[in-house]
Formats: sequence, structure tokens, C-alpha cells
Amino acid sequence: MAPRVLAQRIPPLVVALLAACSDSTGPDGTGRTLGILQLEATVAATSGTPAGEAEAGGEDPIRWSIPPRDFSRFPPEVIAAPRTAIVGERFEVTAYTVGPNGCWSADGMDVSESGRVIEITPWDRHSGGEACTMIFGYLGHPTTLTLDEVGEWTLRMRGRRVRGDGSLDDSVTADRTVLVIEDHDSDPPVEVTLPVSEEVSVDGVFGVAFVQVAEDSRCATDVVCVWEGNAAIVLGLTLGSGPTHSFTVNTAFEPDAAEHGGYRVTLLEVLPAPVSTAPIPPGSYRARLLVEKLP
Repeated sequence: MAPRVLAQRIPPLVVALLAACSDSTGPDGTGRTLGILQLEATVAATSGTPAGEAEAGGEDPIRWSIPPRDFSRFPPEVIAAPRTAIVGERFEVTAYTVGPNGCWSADGMDVSESGRVIEITPWDRHSGGEACTMIFGYLGHPTTLTLDEVGEWTLRMRGRRVRGDGSLDDSVTADRTVLVIEDHDSDPPVEVTLPVSEEVSVDGVFGVAFVQVAEDSRCATDVVCVWEGNAAIVLGLTLGSGPTHSFTVNTAFEPDAAEHGGYRVTLLEVLPAPVSTAPIPPGSYRARLLVEKLP
């Protein structure tokens, strides 16, 4: 996978800092250097628009040893990797470091394994130029990995946390998880009947919980209705040890299915069927679900 450089707008005070001829972001300004994961502006540059990426939307899979400050520069996607991988099959990973100016370029990375932790150490190189162009970007370090054991693995990237004026040069790590699973592409869908407030695990990695009944307007079986009505239930779907995501699915409306973590869960039926003479106790509900692995 080819490296990407993601350019972005830099506040004027930060531009002045990064364009300086004396580059203080490396130990001696030249040579092969441990990659920068967080670049802080000087105190004078912290006013106005924050320089960080704290507003990047969505669920952030990265866990920092030292969280970036709101005026730091750091790659929006420090470790680009799939959330799930097939055991024994290669997949692509790209680590991104900060390129403070045009004199910096990616210079490879070291990869090692300890237990279920993959250590990634990116290296960058300064050209040695005395005058550097005002090009700020992110430097990509691509590689491929093959993980040979089912379960959760940690990709741990080691780098530097620096300040543009040279007053800070510290170490920092960024972690993210990859869930390694068996190849279930040929497995048939699984049908489960799940009582309310209970959970089932599929393939040992995908959790499906019947959280609650959100609505039940279904026509009673002993009554003639002009419309069948609808039952809506809330599902909680979890991949590995990740967070649980809530989805509402319906018997008569869309959506009737929810997708998460490479799986689709379809609501087939809500039990028991209603009768006009007796309400259904809340704890008596069951949901027939079809769970299938997406291609």
C-alpha cells in the first residue's frame, strides 16, 4: 500500500514555527530519527484555532499512553489497520508520523512481536537542508502482517512527543486492537432464539444481546386487524472486547437488520404472539434472530 500524505491547513503562528531554518524537532536536525507522533506548538502558538485532530468523528480505536493536547498535531489515523483479520492471512498496516516540514520523509520501520503485542517503531529522516519548505503532512510507513493465533492482538506504535521550540522531546505510544478470527466465509447463517435481557456469543468473538422491547403494536392473533402492527426491539452488538453498539430493528418496518463488525443480525420474529385477553409480561419476550457473516 502506497504511503499517503494528508495535507492540512496550519494556523499562521504554527507555520512560522515549522518553517524556521533551525529545525528543533530532531536531536541534531539531521539523520534517521524516531518518528513524531505528537507535535506541540509553543505556548505563543496555542491561541486561536486548535492545531489538533480532536474533532475527528467516529469511534476512535487508538489508545494513547499520553493523550494529545488540544493544540497538538497528530495523525488522525495513527495506525491504519482493519478491525478484524483472518488468522494466517496477510493484511496491510500503515503507521503515520508527523512531518513537521518539507525536509522530513519516511525512512522505514521496525516490527517485532511479543506475545500478542506487535511493536511498531517508525523512523523518519531529515534531509539536512538548512531551509525547509512550509509543507506540513503525515508520513506513511506501510507494511504487511500475518497473525497466527485467534484472539485479540495489540498493535503498539512507539514514537516521540515533541514541542516545536525544542523544549520537549519525550516518548509516547499509540495502541489499537485487531481481532483475529477464523475464516467463516463458508459458514451457514446461524439462527438463535434469544430471551430478553440475555446475550449469545457467535464464533466466540461476536456478541448479540436482546436488550429490550421498544414497541409492540402487533395485531393480536384472536382479533381481525387491517394492519399487522409492528414490534421493535433493541439489540446490543459487540465485537471482541470492544464497546457495545445499540441498534433498533423491526418486524414490519425497516430496518429489520443491523450490521456491525462484519456480521449482520436480522430479526425474524418476536415471540410470543400477542392475544387480546392477556398482555405479554416484559420478561417473557424472545427474539428469533438470523446471524450471518458478511462477505
